[in-house]
Amino acid sequence: MNYTKSIPFLFDNYLSLADERNDNQSSRLNNFNNFLLFHVTFRSWMMYLDNQGRYSIIDFFCPLILTFLFTVFKKNGHKCTILAFLVYLIKFSSVFPTSPNHYYVELYFLFLFSIFNFRNSKNETNYLTNSLKLLFVIILFYTGIKKLLYGQYFRGEYLAYLISCDERFSSVFSYILSKKEMLSIKSGNYITGNYYFYLISNSIYLFEIIAPIILFFKKDHNYIKEMLIIFFITLFLISREFTFAAIFLQPFYLFFNTELEKVFNRVFMLIYILMLLPFISIIPMWTFN
Repeated sequence: MNYTKSIPFLFDNYLSLADERNDNQSSRLNNFNNFLLFHVTFRSWMMYLDNQGRYSIIDFFCPLILTFLFTVFKKNGHKCTILAFLVYLIKFSSVFPTSPNHYYVELYFLFLFSIFNFRNSKNETNYLTNSLKLLFVIILFYTGIKKLLYGQYFRGEYLAYLISCDERFSSVFSYILSKKEMLSIKSGNYITGNYYFYLISNSIYLFEIIAPIILFFKKDHNYIKEMLIIFFITLFLISREFTFAAIFLQPFYLFFNTELEKVFNRVFMLIYILMLLPFISIIPMWTFN
């Protein structure tokens, strides 16, 4: 294999991720940036409320500072994003290495918005768009490879484990698995013998590996984008990973010519409100992530 030829080819694909014909890239990146600031502010408050009094000074001041940046200092644009990145980095450092995966994704996005000022020039707009799309492709591909290497998806063992200990999954898969199979799983036997269950389990990592490859190498990928939307909606509804879905899907929207993020972000903001209400005793607590 001639690696000297393959490297420029990969670089060309990276450069072509941004659609030069899309004149509203800067506006869409601004929407992304605003939602990102809102998201990290909301998440900081949620983590503070969820600690039930077991919090440090960082846990207390981080959401306060982010709220100030999002509401008052946001007009300063790029400087606001840089400060938000530094504040969130301190918050991340305070819980490392036990920090959730969400932190990494949020920090990656804040970092990219900090080093590329898309308000300055078309070049920086394109570089930021390319980098965000590429990061989305890499993360999605990596999650699929990781599942493959675990080897716990071939016969659905990991999904069965989740069913045994998490109501979010047991309530959904009870429609696919029989009562006998559900009881067997909850008693610790994670091999079901149900081929529909095996198909679902294997399709997850296969799709996560194949879809990003197509997104990266194939220019006309409308069908794969539509399949990805269905896949993500199904996956996140089952797992109720709403906060992760809200932020992880932001660069995915950039693959579309239409401003898909406006519709989805309104839905996620409504869900965020529903997530906050149990902490102020307005509605009963419900399971989400």
